[in-house]
Amino acid sequence: MIRGERRYYAWSDIRDVYPRSYEVAGSFLSPFASSAGTLVHTGIGLETREGRRLLIRFTPGSIRGFRSDSRGYLESMAVIRDRFARRAEPMVRTARTFSDAQVLELQAQAHAPLIPVSRVFLAFLLPPAILAAILVALFVARVTLTTPIVAAAFIVALIPPAQSMIRTLRRSEQRNLLLSELAKYQEHVREGASAGSGDSGKG
Repeated sequence: MIRGERRYYAWSDIRDVYPRSYEVAGSFLSPFASSAGTLVHTGIGLETREGRRLLIRFTPGSIRGFRSDSRGYLESMAVIRDRFARRAEPMVRTARTFSDAQVLELQAQAHAPLIPVSRVFLAFLLPPAILAAILVALFVARVTLTTPIVAAAFIVALIPPAQSMIRTLRRSEQRNLLLSELAKYQEHVREGASAGSGDSGKG
């Protein structure tokens, strides 16, 4: 509402419905936790016929393994799947196709740490050393340590952890997109399998 975005979409406006991964808000501030992959949760992804991507988030009740499917998500997805099944409509129309080998490779990429732990430690241990080096250099140069100068030194010292957080955020977004594409494909495969079992049952 604050952004003035559209609040209602009819099912006729939606071309794809599938599980979609997302990172808990603010998790990029903790590269340690984010790199471990414990802050990824599952929501419902919607893609409109116009190409817009929407995400319905659910508050996770607990974190279980690599992904957490909350009760709200599970119940909502069950209702949506039942709706599409009763109408004999596909939930996914534009899924990419992956081979079994590609699926395994993408899953391995998604489970890999976003940033090596050694780099995270280095990024967060550097600021005190950088600040100390700057202050020593200013002292040797006989520069008066005014408030603006000290503030500037603090800002320079905070560059490494800031870069680490930004890099973590970007890589987590890439990981979530990868997981979502896999989930979209798997939803497409699940629909095909359900349709096939339904047809065999009728026969």
